[in-house]
Amino acid sequence: MSLNRSLFAPNIEKMQASADADGLIRVMRNHESEDLRRVQQALIALGDAAVDPLVQALREGDRRLRSAAAETLGGLRSGRTIPALIEALRDEEWHVRFHATLALVAMGETALEPLLGALSDADRDIRLGAVWALGEMKDRRAVRPLIRALEDREVFVRVVATWALGEVHDPAAVEPLVMCLQDEDRDVRRGAAWALGELRDPRATGALRERLQDAEPCVRYEAALALRWICDPLTIDPLVEALGSGDCRMRKNAARALGAFRERRVVAALVGALKDPEKDVRLAAVRSLGLLRDGEAFDHLLEVLNDLEDAEVQKAAREAMQMIRLPHASPVLGG
Repeated sequence: MSLNRSLFAPNIEKMQASADADGLIRVMRNHESEDLRRVQQALIALGDAAVDPLVQALREGDRRLRSAAAETLGGLRSGRTIPALIEALRDEEWHVRFHATLALVAMGETALEPLLGALSDADRDIRLGAVWALGEMKDRRAVRPLIRALEDREVFVRVVATWALGEVHDPAAVEPLVMCLQDEDRDVRRGAAWALGELRDPRATGALRERLQDAEPCVRYEAALALRWICDPLTIDPLVEALGSGDCRMRKNAARALGAFRERRVVAALVGALKDPEKDVRLAAVRSLGLLRDGEAFDHLLEVLNDLEDAEVQKAAREAMQMIRLPHASPVLGG
């Protein structure tokens, strides 16, 4: 520490000992990075005495101070701060909104009812932050309100609501998410497909199979991935068909998904994909054949070892062959 720095550095420990919350806020307002964490820890140690100064800083400070105040309030975990933190969800700075959301999540059950109420707020950003926070909290009491958020007039709120329901993992969300696969916005459809993959409920299989024909590649991608996790035998034919589609990511995910089905027609389709022009598709097919451990694939994988153009595919082929020879070997999964 330089001489000037040592002479004029704020005495944070003294401020904490004298419960000088306003003084600590002044340090935070003009902080250097090495002081900020110490100030935040001192304010959190003060507990209730720090609440009002921090709330004022959250409402009136510059953007750095507002962000630091929101983060510190999360450490305090005081229910008194919840209204101010919810109000901060509309802040113009995303850093402030981010820390306010995490602070509300840190409150746990204390913040649940206020956040559920915020889902009806007129401000889009407050609804958005509330949905995000409820998804992070993973409390099943939020499922019905989050399902209603799937019908929000703002697209981004609907998108985040699909993610939140995937995080909560409640089967009550399956049918509403299936309905979202028909949403006019591609990101909502993609989010719904992802969430249904997280829920892994066979009731979604038919609707996800239909999304394999979606006009948007990103939706087809997520639908194929979701079908992989659900592992319904009725998805085999659509996935085999998708393995021959024109979209590279779609072929890759179809190859990955087919690794869950131990059927001869699957092996034949994956063997055909070993000659796909795209490396990622070949790699996915090789790894799926290793997972299936079917002896008929061994010679085809041996041919892959003659591919001198791609060492990664060759390495995966050797691992897959080892898994076929040693059925109890651990699978090597990746990308």
